[in-house]
Amino acid sequence: MIALRPGLLALCISLASCASPVAHQNADLQKKEICCESFQQMEFQTLPLDKEMSVSVDASARAFQFNTGKSYFAAFRLPANAQTYDIQITTYANGVSVLDRSVFYPQFLLLDSDRNLRREERSPGVLYQSDFLRGDSWKTRLRLEPGDAYLVIYAEPARLKFGLSEPGAAGHAGVMGKTAYFDPGRPAALVPIAPTGKLAISCIERKAKLPVAAAPTKTTDLPPLEKPGMTVLTGSSQERSLTDWDGFQVTGVDDETIDYGSRDKFFKRPIPLQPGKHEVLVYFRTTRGSGMQGLLPDAYLNLEGDLKPGHRYHVNGYFENDVATAWIEDFEDGSRVSQEVSASIYWRHPSAL
Repeated sequence: MIALRPGLLALCISLASCASPVAHQNADLQKKEICCESFQQMEFQTLPLDKEMSVSVDASARAFQFNTGKSYFAAFRLPANAQTYDIQITTYANGVSVLDRSVFYPQFLLLDSDRNLRREERSPGVLYQSDFLRGDSWKTRLRLEPGDAYLVIYAEPARLKFGLSEPGAAGHAGVMGKTAYFDPGRPAALVPIAPTGKLAISCIERKAKLPVAAAPTKTTDLPPLEKPGMTVLTGSSQERSLTDWDGFQVTGVDDETIDYGSRDKFFKRPIPLQPGKHEVLVYFRTTRGSGMQGLLPDAYLNLEGDLKPGHRYHVNGYFENDVATAWIEDFEDGSRVSQEVSASIYWRHPSAL
């Protein structure tokens, strides 16, 4: 056995105690008694429409046994007319050094007026930003729907082994079930996800929708059919100017990646397919808010559609606030063959593409 000098031993113990703040926070969480047995027994704060609300999800917060595990949480009563707004949630990095940094990665539950679960929004896309005064943060948008009356924000214990990426760090983008998401990368070079954190929550009035697909103006704009009986699918884009454009690119169909090679028409290249049901992975990019500084916000969406033989389809949709929404529709008559899917955009640094 190797004996350590007292000074070195103390240093090792000190570093070990500082190196895993998430483990310490999680240990405190496991000792916390749960506040209640159901959503109906929760206490809810009223979320204001006209100002940003600061929330600390820490050891003093209430805990609840969610389906995904035990978590601290924050719960809010939504304003009566909140359906015309999006909820913007910003989560700030804890700590100041590499050893003690962590971040709360919020998950969302929406309840009806009787406090019954309506739907859940897990693994939201996040948009990284850095502020000189407030430090590093990640924000996301939550789209409210008619019938949403209460909001619960919590964390998933299974996420605590991951981290949120900053520009330049490796992350993974993809789809979980039917939900487009940004799945945090492994902790190396990332900010570890923790059960506690500081949030800022505000209601953002929705801006006018920006269409992404440019309407065809002549028959030659329609993507051709490669063979009789086949079907064809294409992405879409809207180029308002050289520095103002949005686009949906089809990057995968039924787990097969679309290889564009050296082509420059990523958004509108026709993709021949056999008719039938297909799962389509769509990649959205926009220059909105980027200032053309090399950082382009993007998102992934997963669409499912039943394509008929001899028909031509494209991905249509719009960009509203920080949320991209898309669906698959018939190119000729505009009929939809998929549900609408929305995803919050986030930033990726060119070195991580």
